[in-house]
Amino acid sequence: MKQFNKSNISEIEDNLVGIYMIKNNITNKYYIGQSLELKSSLKKHLSSYNTKSKKNLYPLYISINKHGIENFTFQVLFYEPKDINNISN
Repeated sequence: MKQFNKSNISEIEDNLVGIYMIKNNITNKYYIGQSLELKSSLKKHLSSYNTKSKKNLYPLYISINKHGIENFTFQVLFYEPKDINNISN
């Protein structure tokens, strides 16, 4: 499985659904997420951790601010192309 970080997250293809893991490489703790917009979700995690919002109270963002984004790895565990015919609103 390919690992992504802040510098190469844009390599993920558009229009993918999937399951991903964000791992703290210092503590080995991780967050598992799922998304109908995989690339967009990972980019939001990258941009949300250092904003002044209530999201900064999430344990993931507290950990990123404590240990630094450079110590986290983003890994796509499962993905497939988005099939808009099978997504219900």
